[in-house]
Parts: sequence; C-alpha cells; structure tokens
Amino acid sequence: MMLKLNNTNIKLIFLFMFVTFLQSCVISSQIVEFNADEQKVLLLSSNSTISKNYEEIMQIELTGSIFTSRKKLKSKLIEKATEMKCDAIIDTKFKTNFIWPHVSGIGISFKE
Repeated sequence: MMLKLNNTNIKLIFLFMFVTFLQSCVISSQIVEFNADEQKVLLLSSNSTISKNYEEIMQIELTGSIFTSRKKLKSKLIEKATEMKCDAIIDTKFKTNFIWPHVSGIGISFKE
C-alpha cells in the first residue's frame, strides 16, 4: 500500500512533524534527591571525589517510558546495584532522550 502525497497528506505530515518538534522543546523539571538516609547504595555525580579505593563492577543504564518518573528510575538503579552487590554508583547521570527518561552510572565496590 503506497501513501499518495496529495495536499491533505502533506499537511498532515507537516503537522505531525511540527507537533513532534514542539514536544521536544518542552522543558520540565524533576528533582531527585541523590542520597536519602535509608538508601542502601550511594549515588555520586561525576564531580564527586572518592577517598577510598574501589573496583568498578558494572555499567548500569536504565530507560523508562514517557510516564516513568526520575524518582522511579532512581529506585530501580539502586535495586539493580544492590542485586550486583555494589556499594555505590559513580558518575550518575539523569537525562531525557527525546521524551524518555534515562539514568546511567558505574557500580563500584569499595576495597577493604
């Protein structure tokens, strides 16, 4: 089935592209507390300095749906790090790819 490009179809395609462009320009803010008191795994940004020796265990990346909050991604990141016996996650970054939230970091274990 081929799409015929008449005036109506061209207008609809242009409208779809314009609305998609506008959605990518929307700015929203979500505040996520990095480290709460009851948290099992520390989250550290790329600007944090670590005085202890550590070993990198794994790179963790999670992407949510358009309805996933950053708070939910944070809890999933901590859950995954706990499963892998990480003491902390360094270089933690929260981003939004188009409209999907994304979090990444490197799980580490402190050396004794």
